Amino acid sequence: MSSPLVDHQIFNEIYFTAPSIPSPPTFSLFPRFPAELRLKIWRDFLKRSPTRMIGLTIYHSPNPTYSPDNWDTTLTNRLGNAISGSDYRLVRTSKHEPNPLLQVCREARDVFLTYNRVGLPYHLHARGEDDCLYFNPDKDFLRLQLHEDAPVRLFADVLHDCLAWDRKGRGIANLVVDRDLASRGSELEPVQLSPLARASLHSILLNLSQFYVQHEASHDPRLVVGEINDRIRYNRAYPLQSTVECFEMVGPDPRSIDEGLELVSIGDDPCGTMTMWLQLEQNLGLVRPPGSELNAKIMITTIDPFFRADLKEINTCARAREYLEEEEALWRSLFVEPGVFWRIPNPDGPDGPQDPPPQAIGFWLVDLDVFGEAPRAEPYNPRRWNFKLDVDLRQRRPLLGLFHVS
Repeated sequence: MSSPLVDHQIFNEIYFTAPSIPSPPTFSLFPRFPAELRLKIWRDFLKRSPTRMIGLTIYHSPNPTYSPDNWDTTLTNRLGNAISGSDYRLVRTSKHEPNPLLQVCREARDVFLTYNRVGLPYHLHARGEDDCLYFNPDKDFLRLQLHEDAPVRLFADVLHDCLAWDRKGRGIANLVVDRDLASRGSELEPVQLSPLARASLHSILLNLSQFYVQHEASHDPRLVVGEINDRIRYNRAYPLQSTVECFEMVGPDPRSIDEGLELVSIGDDPCGTMTMWLQLEQNLGLVRPPGSELNAKIMITTIDPFFRADLKEINTCARAREYLEEEEALWRSLFVEPGVFWRIPNPDGPDGPQDPPPQAIGFWLVDLDVFGEAPRAEPYNPRRWNFKLDVDLRQRRPLLGLFHVS
């Protein structure tokens, strides 16, 4: 059932709209430029390229020779740094678009590899550079999640290897973890880690520039129809998730969405999740100097679980419109017999929503203190934290991040 009543505008198309410029002809004189000028142009191109949020899932890949108690410190990479040789493998979960500089010439490729200075192999048992993940740890974000069968110690091994493959020896500065990984952090004890992994994890977490916890509600936060919620509603302001890597921070969400921000359904209290993450830091003995406390933000986004089983990735505006048509049809069906609410009128009225906001494909960033009392490291007590959490974000307007969907 289609939805002729709603014009599905995509805010990403509005925000990223640029004047149409015909492709220039091939610039045949470029190879004759001095090398210094060509290198400057390559570097400037990379600096202007969008920030990436690279999704990785950590899988357990049993290795009978591996033991965190007996790291083979002779196992080194081409930089001469000890790597973990750990029993994990990485699967890229974000949609990767190869950088065009890799396909131009060797000179451009060398500039790319210098700028994206970490080349992390997907399979860490191999010392070669095939199937490497290249990224700039000062600019790009790693979005990590653990497969359900993966021990939490593998998280530390991955961060160590990111540091070992960094030519500047800094490691990642921008980290995103999903709610499950943040919650399982409290399970990690120093005794589970090798001395090198423990030291690397301590150093990286202490020096993070940006840290986000990706929070997906355990229910559908767009079609809020559960009995535990304050009112039945369709929150069209809520951003839709995507696996596209490139994104841009817009600032405070500029859309006219006060009605949607008035009652944002979060589900589990993010402060409870952060309590368990802070327990990890306490277990590691990580003490932040005064004035340098962890500036964590909650990354709010969703994919509608009603369609999760057969949902295609929302990586294009066309697919987003298809999804929104399905979502609108489901919402309207709830108020038509035999729908759950067929005896009550649709809150949108018979003519559908009036001036619905353009849909954002991206995420919100919200400061932790929006949800109340600042969490502290302590054993997790589920009775302390709310399960049903509806928050008013009108006074603390969330920051909006938009993915570069085509």
